[in-house]
Amino acid sequence: MANGRIDNDPTQIGSDPRAVWIEAVANHQTILGFEDWLLKVSVEHVQDRQNRAAA
Repeated sequence: MANGRIDNDPTQIGSDPRAVWIEAVANHQTILGFEDWLLKVSVEHVQDRQNRAAA
């Protein structure tokens, strides 16, 4: 834990996921419920990390 930093992926550090979901619903970007939306976003995040690692 050098300098208090554990995770090197800054995309994980961010805002409240519920607030992001509420904004997506308000902007008509999703019709998914929070849990389904969170699963979708999590899977996309993992796929993005795998794609970056493979490149």
